Amino acid sequence: MIVATRPASRPIPSPTAPLYRWEVGPTLPPNEEGLAIALRGDGYRIGIDAATGVVRVAAVGDSDGRVLASATSPFDVFSDGSRREVDFMAVERAVRSALAEVAEAVPEGSRAISVGIAATASTVAIVDPSDGEPRGLGLMWADHRATREAAAIRDAGHPNLERMLGHVSPEWGIAKLAWLARSDALDASSGIVVELADWLGFRASGSWAANAGTREWGWAGGDDGMLDAGLVEVAGGPASAVERVIPDVLPTGSVLGVVQDVAGWPDAMHGTPVLVGGMDSYLAAVGMGAAAPGRLCLTVGSSSAAIGGLACGDARGRMFGPLRNAVPGLTDGAWQGGQTTAGLAAAWAQSVLVHPDGDLEQAAAHIPPGSRGVTFRETMLDRRNPEPRSPLRGAWTGLGLGHGPGDLYRAVLEGIAFGLADACGGLQPAEVIATGGMLRSDLFRTILADVLKRPIAGLHEETSAAALGAAFADVPERVPGLVRAAATTTPSGADYEEARDRYRRAELPDRDEA
Repeated sequence: MIVATRPASRPIPSPTAPLYRWEVGPTLPPNEEGLAIALRGDGYRIGIDAATGVVRVAAVGDSDGRVLASATSPFDVFSDGSRREVDFMAVERAVRSALAEVAEAVPEGSRAISVGIAATASTVAIVDPSDGEPRGLGLMWADHRATREAAAIRDAGHPNLERMLGHVSPEWGIAKLAWLARSDALDASSGIVVELADWLGFRASGSWAANAGTREWGWAGGDDGMLDAGLVEVAGGPASAVERVIPDVLPTGSVLGVVQDVAGWPDAMHGTPVLVGGMDSYLAAVGMGAAAPGRLCLTVGSSSAAIGGLACGDARGRMFGPLRNAVPGLTDGAWQGGQTTAGLAAAWAQSVLVHPDGDLEQAAAHIPPGSRGVTFRETMLDRRNPEPRSPLRGAWTGLGLGHGPGDLYRAVLEGIAFGLADACGGLQPAEVIATGGMLRSDLFRTILADVLKRPIAGLHEETSAAALGAAFADVPERVPGLVRAAATTTPSGADYEEARDRYRRAELPDRDEA
């Protein structure tokens, strides 16, 4: 059962127009507990994962979590130096395309009983609060133009930053809000600044609400999700900027509303309850069964993320947390760590390295562990954990005339593994489960298992962990019993201690891009 109160109808202040009010969907069936809806286990759940450059949609059986149908649809990310932008409308078109394909493929006679949404955070845009129409391109999570604002907020310090190790990244929503507040774009607009997941939820349901976990993580929000105007002021923006965000904050998995007829979604999904969406890595952890005590969940895609509950150990001072609202199912709190560049670093290396045979993976597999002395720091967009540092950039070190593309690429894979392992230091999990594009590499899986010195169970190939987690965001405790792990990669016994020590010693100078 999903039980949640609908967000109150509250105004969004606008400096140039009358107060807007929330658009709300049809009234949900009331009962003695208030507005609530009971979902019975005779249908399927829709999970949407708006990742970096691609939307993945899955229809999963409510009773067993099996994927009944799935589809992907790409969208463009515009990149130029520190600028990374995305058209929110293109993301929505990708969502609709994938949904239409899934709707055609689900078994006849079955029905959608809920829709959940995962998206990259903080990917934000200025939009019209009345209809969600974007006022220009949005800032992708990896956009680093808010470097100065992040540094100013970080240097000023704030009690809300304690669970983030005092760190503020230019990737985060609070830094982007401050940057937008100093730009002409926000001043000239009566729009609001919203997260992609929250925007997709509004476009489907007609109701606005901000995700509590994202507010806690990337916006330095208080326990109630509210922002401190001083966080924007210290970065040079007006205090009034905090009035340009969604005031209502709800936990992931709450009922936001129902799919509207005007949403452009498949007719069969109209009237289906829409759950409050959240950050993709948090919901990927839900999809990997993070609610199971002692389970550490790794996502190694464009970036890397490690998420585990307090039963995994004490990572205080090394990982972000404990986060109270971030991961449904971890009600006592969650630890979060990771690095900004994982798959992004591997893709960059593939683009600049040339190998006679054209197969870097195979060339790297013939290089011994430790990459013959070559070390790669994958901190190409700063470091998240264990000691957050921004700005920070990456490098290969230890190069000699005898090294080739295989040495350099293996060093990249090892650097990604070292960075992730250091990010979740202090945890002693009972088990590790992982997903993400990097896990498609047999070589990387083995390196990671050797570095962690633990077997790694991979999520089944048919499943997008973030989509699965989004689909079951209201009942995360059910997921551990539904997850079907693929083959487990066991450590090969390779010794990486010397190479990992080199990685830790390869400290890099700051480079300010602002």
